[in-house]
Amino acid sequence: MINLLGLVVVVFSFLSFQEACNQIDHRALLSFSSGLSEPTLNWSSSSTIDCCFWEGVKCNNETGRVIHLLLPHRDLKGPISLSLGQLTYLTHLNLSYNRLSDKFPSSLLSNNNRVEVIDISSNQLYGDLPSSLFTLAEYLVTLNISNNSFTGYVPHFFCNVSLISIKSLDLSHNKFGGHIPPGLGDCSRLKKFRAGFNDLAGSFPEDIYSALSLEIISLPNNAITGKIPNTISQLANLSILNLSGNPLGGSIPRDIGKLSKLEYLILYNTSLLGLIPSSLMNCSNLKTLSLGCNLLEGDLSTTLNFSTFSTLRVLDLSVNHFYGNFPFSLYSCTSLLEVTLAHNQLQGQISPEIVQLKSLFHLALSENNFTNVSETIRNLMGCERLEILSLSLNFINESIPEDDGNLPLDGFKNLKYLCLRRCQLRGQIPTWLAKLKNLVYLNLMYNQIFGTIPLWLGALPDLFYINLSNNLISGRICKELFNLSALKYEESSKGLEGRYLELPFFIGRNTGIIRAVYQLSMIPRALYLRNNNLEGPIPSEISQMKLLMFLQLNSNNLSGRIPDELHELTDLEGLNLSSNHFIGEIPASFKDLSFLSSFSVANNNLEGQIPSGGQMDTFPSSSFEGNTRLCGLILNRSCNYNDDHPRPRIIDQVTGSEISTKEIIFGMDVGVSFGLIAGAISGVVFPIRKLKKVYGFMKLYFNL
Repeated sequence: MINLLGLVVVVFSFLSFQEACNQIDHRALLSFSSGLSEPTLNWSSSSTIDCCFWEGVKCNNETGRVIHLLLPHRDLKGPISLSLGQLTYLTHLNLSYNRLSDKFPSSLLSNNNRVEVIDISSNQLYGDLPSSLFTLAEYLVTLNISNNSFTGYVPHFFCNVSLISIKSLDLSHNKFGGHIPPGLGDCSRLKKFRAGFNDLAGSFPEDIYSALSLEIISLPNNAITGKIPNTISQLANLSILNLSGNPLGGSIPRDIGKLSKLEYLILYNTSLLGLIPSSLMNCSNLKTLSLGCNLLEGDLSTTLNFSTFSTLRVLDLSVNHFYGNFPFSLYSCTSLLEVTLAHNQLQGQISPEIVQLKSLFHLALSENNFTNVSETIRNLMGCERLEILSLSLNFINESIPEDDGNLPLDGFKNLKYLCLRRCQLRGQIPTWLAKLKNLVYLNLMYNQIFGTIPLWLGALPDLFYINLSNNLISGRICKELFNLSALKYEESSKGLEGRYLELPFFIGRNTGIIRAVYQLSMIPRALYLRNNNLEGPIPSEISQMKLLMFLQLNSNNLSGRIPDELHELTDLEGLNLSSNHFIGEIPASFKDLSFLSSFSVANNNLEGQIPSGGQMDTFPSSSFEGNTRLCGLILNRSCNYNDDHPRPRIIDQVTGSEISTKEIIFGMDVGVSFGLIAGAISGVVFPIRKLKKVYGFMKLYFNL
């Protein structure tokens, strides 16, 4: 009891020394709250309620003045009220990740130079940035206005007068234009400068290299020009340099190796040319080296010693002019997670030492001149964590590696993405693919694959993207193919949301719109079998593939009617059945495919009226051309034939397809000619006038 009494006394004493909320601040906060349209803050308007205990509010215990207003991730909607300028003792303001709109009030700091942190990132604010943020904020340490829609020019930095305390400045993901203003060199305490994804142009400000405390310079995706000067090597504390997506030109600074603390060097797509300086090997703390999509050159196997990069996790040297063999020293970078050397002029073979890269899960070697696909597959199967593998446009005209008993039993056990397109590989779909139970993406287009589609392909539980286009595959489409669980049940793809790639892979070459993909879950669910020798009807079991988004079966020898069951694929965005031998009418139910944006049944033997309504009204005439018995407004062809006497259709009893009008004419011509000859020989000649009459009647009846 005594202890409890003592505790009450202590708490009471503490509360008695804590000053109540100042009434000016109380009214200012209520004014801010009343300007929000949603959601309402749980703040009481009663003057007897101490605002120091309100959600997101912190006061100074001695003065009762509000010093912190922290309301991130509250989904607040509305303007930032001018009343916040009355919080003259405020030091920390965080309104990030809301839906606040309108302009940022220029008077917010007019009565307060105590503010240390302003974070209004990830809102919907717009307009010019008030210069008062830079001229009146003497004690401002952190300013984050990223992910808004601010426009105009970035105000000048006056770090020798104001902003003397600034350490972190983030202006990224806005719409700022013009040059980066001078003055950054006077910001002696500045450590982080981010202004990427704007419209900044002009040359890089030279005085920034005098800001010796800088640890991060991140300015990707602007229009900044001019070479990176060698003086950047003065920034000895720099750990992140990201200038990607700017047309800089020039070469990598020769003394880049003096930046010994550098961890992330990202110069992707900056028009760099020449050799990689040998001093770069001194940056032994590098974790990410991204130099892709430039004009760099040199022999990778002899000029660079990657063994110094013991902490390297991500390497991108793609789309350059590098040549030589796969760099042997790269096998010693055992921390590597992602590597792309695609689109260079590398050659030779991938050696067994690649299994030393035990953490490697993403490897892209496409568009080089590598050889010996069988040995490459065998060696890469030893990389146990490999999930994404792209080897396209290599191994030209070699044979597809078969499971000859020398392949590891559990090879590629984690592989999810396999791309071997445009290699002109010869052979059948290899049986070792049946063991890849985690495979979600398989692309074997533009090879010389023959034989039929194996039944086991439909048994791969996670597979939802198949591209076998432009091969020599024959036979019928087996109904077992439509048993793919990942195209039937949404639950099968939930495990793909996790890992986010540092280096994207690219898809969409089938549609002509190439996009970068950073997660496997972003791959569209698709079945591409175009330009093969497939025959027979489309099995009605295709209706099971409820999640299918793209289906291309064009340029085959498929026949029969277009199954009405296709309308059950309600997620379908693209459907191409052109250049086959389909008969009958276009199913009227196709108008219910509300997501369909690309459609073609051109060059078949279809008939009847083109369905109207829904997306079917949006497709051009080219989607239907080459079907002489189709009619409708889109083809400017009337459908007013007599329904009581429809035109006869003659079906081949063997193939199940309709005999074309040309075949009928040819048969009649041959028959008439043969009859005349036979009659002449036998001495019985059918009267020519009557024969012409019968022939004319037949042409009219069959609409020939």
